Amino acid sequence: MRDPESLAITTRVLAIPGKRTDKKLIGYLTRPEVEALLAAPDRLLLGGASRLCLLLTLYNSGARVSEATTLQREQVCFGPSTFLQLTGKGRKERTVPLWSQTSQVLQAWFDELGKRGDPIAFPSARGRPLSREGVDYSSKKLSERRQPYVPA
Repeated sequence: MRDPESLAITTRVLAIPGKRTDKKLIGYLTRPEVEALLAAPDRLLLGGASRLCLLLTLYNSGARVSEATTLQREQVCFGPSTFLQLTGKGRKERTVPLWSQTSQVLQAWFDELGKRGDPIAFPSARGRPLSREGVDYSSKKLSERRQPYVPA
């Protein structure tokens, strides 16, 4: 109003969105939904066993996908208490204990992998580490297969 000649540029400046925006809430699955997802893989198939093992490890450890896909078998320590030694962002190292169910599934999976000699805990079909896209693809396939969760 004070400087009508600058109205066009003022309008353009006011149209610039503010730097701070609302953050999206991170969604999560309830325990029954996770259990339904973990029940989806066919354990008798090689791909089903690895998917179950990967999902269970991610769920149990809270590891990032990048931590799980680069996990080496030597980073899993079996014993009275089984745990993972993870290297995360910024080369931060942490040790995460695992449930007995996760330990049993991992041990069975590593026994299966022992025949192939892969040092990678979750190799792709080509023997390389899984990519983020591969994990995303697997989880989408499993979510399509699982029965929809109906609360009681």
